[in-house]
Amino acid sequence: MPSSSPGSLLARLAQALDEAGFRYAVTGGQALLLHSRPRTTLDVDITVAGYPEDAGRLVGVLTAAGITPLPDDPLTFARRHYVIPCLDGATGLRVDVTIAFTPYEMEALARAVTVPVMGYPVRYLAPEDLLVHKLVAWRPQDRVDAQELLRAQPHMDLAYVRRWLREFEKALGTPLRARLNRLLRHIRSS
Repeated sequence: MPSSSPGSLLARLAQALDEAGFRYAVTGGQALLLHSRPRTTLDVDITVAGYPEDAGRLVGVLTAAGITPLPDDPLTFARRHYVIPCLDGATGLRVDVTIAFTPYEMEALARAVTVPVMGYPVRYLAPEDLLVHKLVAWRPQDRVDAQELLRAQPHMDLAYVRRWLREFEKALGTPLRARLNRLLRHIRSS
């Protein structure tokens, strides 16, 4: 029976990506566990630097690491959606691999922090970049996560966060900095 513990999966995946020369960072709930509070997360999200044309090599690395892409045609899926949904055979966990190539994503990967997991150095998004992700996505769980992240990391570089939120505002037409300011006011008043 597969184990649902993500530690061995994270170490195995990180090592496979490192050996293949892919830059990456763990994102989503696993990164939140590192930077904030424990919460249930039943998957692993990871962002990998590359372009859609790197999808074939990336699929090969994932498959060799025991992580099976779920789409029938993962290359076409990755080129269209910039993500490869997968399943890890050893743990039974879902793994979503996002292909990163924008200037923001490249900077976020460069700023990733390294933490040993089961004896292997694994890279995670920095808390500021995780906050940017949460403020852009803004689903109900993201709102809770963003607030908890701000509480747990009171010394974050908010100028960096605001700079990227401003860039996303231009692209999305959404008042992202206002979301951050509302959360900060709420935290200060509670």
